[in-house]
Amino acid sequence: MELEAQCFSGMFLGSASVSGGSVDKNIYNEAWNAQDRGDDYARNGKRDHGSARHNISWWQHGATKNRNQQCNTWLAASSDVS
Repeated sequence: MELEAQCFSGMFLGSASVSGGSVDKNIYNEAWNAQDRGDDYARNGKRDHGSARHNISWWQHGATKNRNQQCNTWLAASSDVS
């Protein structure tokens, strides 16, 4: 579920930067490079955000695809959401 939220976050910033909204390319680029927040760094051992690699991948997927159905992590291969 958290990786799906990452994808939606990418969709939001991706579309806002393209449409000339309040998100400029600098903000977009900063967000693009700051998505490594996966469970690799979890201190409590709880795994609910996937790996940092998958966190980055799903955010970037949403930012570039910009389609709700592209963010369906429930249908993704398990190797893409671990």
